[in-house]
Amino acid sequence: MTVTNQDSSVTANGNGVTTTWPYTFLIEDEDFAFVGIYTIATESLALLDPSDYTISGIGDEAGGEVEYPLMGAPLSGAFRIVIYRELPYEQNLALTDQSPYLPSTLEAQLDNIVMQIQQLAEQMGRSIKVTLGSGLTPDDFIEDLQQGAAEAQASADAAAISADAAALAASSITLPADPTPLYMLRRNAGDTAYEERSPAEVAADIGAVRYSTDVLGGFRNKLINALGAINQRAYVSGAATSGANQYTLDRWRVVTSGQNLSWAESAGVRTMTAPAGGVEQVVTGGGIIGGSYVLNWTGTATATVNGTPRTKGEVFTLTGGADVTIRFIGGTFSLPQLEEGASITPFASRPIAVELVLCYWYFEALVGAAGGVVASGFFYTTALALCSFAFKPKRTGPTCTATAASGFQAFGPSTSYTGSGITVSGDADGCGRLDLVIAGAVAGQGTSIRRDAGATISINAEH
Repeated sequence: MTVTNQDSSVTANGNGVTTTWPYTFLIEDEDFAFVGIYTIATESLALLDPSDYTISGIGDEAGGEVEYPLMGAPLSGAFRIVIYRELPYEQNLALTDQSPYLPSTLEAQLDNIVMQIQQLAEQMGRSIKVTLGSGLTPDDFIEDLQQGAAEAQASADAAAISADAAALAASSITLPADPTPLYMLRRNAGDTAYEERSPAEVAADIGAVRYSTDVLGGFRNKLINALGAINQRAYVSGAATSGANQYTLDRWRVVTSGQNLSWAESAGVRTMTAPAGGVEQVVTGGGIIGGSYVLNWTGTATATVNGTPRTKGEVFTLTGGADVTIRFIGGTFSLPQLEEGASITPFASRPIAVELVLCYWYFEALVGAAGGVVASGFFYTTALALCSFAFKPKRTGPTCTATAASGFQAFGPSTSYTGSGITVSGDADGCGRLDLVIAGAVAGQGTSIRRDAGATISINAEH
């Protein structure tokens, strides 16, 4: 045959409908047929496996069709399909003396050579070429293009700077007659001109951004549970305490035995009433950097810091790394805030989930629905279930207590046993041990400890 068609590839755009893709050139062998998908966004071509498509017209000078995809959605406009012929660069015809001469065999080899030349020509057509006699190499030509692009970008940048300078000059700003204050410029709200800002206005702008968006996520406030919203101990407002320094709401303790903490809530803010002996919070020294601090609150209570009376907004010095005791006495207080610096800023609140995690560092109550599993282990003897449980890490090795043993049951493979005695302990890393005294168990069997409603394990690492 003759080879008059100079094409060796065809590219077609996806349209979300077409699945049959024609080609109009000779492909003598299916091994010489290749189909790829070009992704426009990434400018990349990925070859398809022959199992992903079917092809007809192999050996036909007029070409044939590729069916793709065989299943699923048709090719979208974000892709192109490429069908091409690629022969190996080989010559496999061997002619020997005195052998039969078959013109068709020789012609087929000549056809292969022409098709090899065509695929080389197609590849050359996609290559960078320089003018004959220019003396340039393709590498030199690419370097010149890159340098030209860089110079064009530099020119564009210079033009933008000149435009800004012209806009500034056209704004005709008149600075105050007194040259002492340093004024700054900013673009106005409409981004149409420059406007002047005094030092005080600049400070207010910075403060508005810093504090209105609360970029520190509320962590300017060194007090935990400042809103009083976390109440793991289920303390009842106004209930008399039974001992000195008894904790009520998380992180807040009533100093004098028999006194109480009460509160009223409005719009998500609890206004707490401190007794005459005071209610206080100990701020761990690990979060204190030495320097100036201020304490602020709303309400009638007075306050002391480490035993020294302080007024609202008064600046005082704290020692870095040392615990700080904040006490409110004989009146109401809400939105209390201890923060680093020499000026009061708006109250910084934290998400309730974050506040709860901070409280866990000091105290955690393991409570839940009746039947909930609190620990697991095995029957050490017929009279003792030895189990482990987990809790959140604590600031120091905690004191662990549990409500009445009768509120806990040890469940074996077929029988449950009600506790008659219970001991719990734990370490700062959150590893706990629970020993439940029972009777009649089978030693060595596995067990899980479950609780009745209201049964609680308390993990206490408070000051």
